[in-house]
Amino acid sequence: PIFQFVFALEKMEASNQDFHQLLLKREDVSCTLSKFDLTLRIYEFPERLQCEFEYSTELFLPETIAQFANYFASIMRIICDNPDIKPNDFHLYQYPNQYHELSEH
Repeated sequence: PIFQFVFALEKMEASNQDFHQLLLKREDVSCTLSKFDLTLRIYEFPERLQCEFEYSTELFLPETIAQFANYFASIMRIICDNPDIKPNDFHLYQYPNQYHELSEH
């Protein structure tokens, strides 16, 4: 099946910014309607990454999204532990601990 997927990486600066007399403040807004079938947003903070999945509940169960999140986290751990790895050289079966974790889901 074909579905719409969005990936967004956003670099986050300080939460409040002052432009002379205009103060901009970041506000979290919750949305109950997904614009796409599946969206993964990664917010890059100076000290961490924060991931957020937004999805159509007509297409995906929460358990499926949790599996996607665990799968993505395992892949990110492999990449962080092996920063010189090239995409063409990346095969999950070469990382038995992470591959075993993924295959259990």
